[in-house]
Amino acid sequence: MEELIYSLNRISHWLENNEPNIADAFSQGITHMQIDRISSVLPFYLPEELYYLYQWHNGTSHSEFRFDALGGMYFLPLDKSITEYRDNIIELKSYGLWRDDWFPVFVGDPTSYFVIGGKEKFLSSPIYSNDSKEHFDSPFRQKYDSLTTMMQTLADCYERDAFEWTSESFYQDKEIVKEVYQRYNPISQSMRPIAEWNPPLL
Repeated sequence: MEELIYSLNRISHWLENNEPNIADAFSQGITHMQIDRISSVLPFYLPEELYYLYQWHNGTSHSEFRFDALGGMYFLPLDKSITEYRDNIIELKSYGLWRDDWFPVFVGDPTSYFVIGGKEKFLSSPIYSNDSKEHFDSPFRQKYDSLTTMMQTLADCYERDAFEWTSESFYQDKEIVKEVYQRYNPISQSMRPIAEWNPPLL
């Protein structure tokens, strides 16, 4: 997990020095024991990578803050992600757009990023995306090879100034983002969206 920790620290360092208002929006991390306790209500184990994520920061402290570098998604605190998980079971499962072992990490409308929980403790899961508005097209895809490669991608993009904020909007250098994404996510970048979660992506 050294690469994940290193990448999270790189993101923190860049935001603190270049976008302090964004850095201040992140909540304080929680302990491994707290994560165990909060997530014990789930019918599966979370990958160990998520433990490091929530120990880094437990989501954001501002309910209206969106993670621009992830397409404007919300990085929810763990307990709120569990609420989102339960809502998705009720609202999306019957349409084939959610499953019992999917856990939302970054949440948006209509797209969310999720991992697949395990029956036993495990280290890592790919990051998948689910576009609920593409129900009759191809809503699912593997977006990142892992949470580690996702954070490596973001850290490199921050440090290469691929993202820019103005008073009114957010921009990204698509060429840099594409180059970095392909370097860290060789499996995901070659996979196409699929219409149904059967067979599985991997």
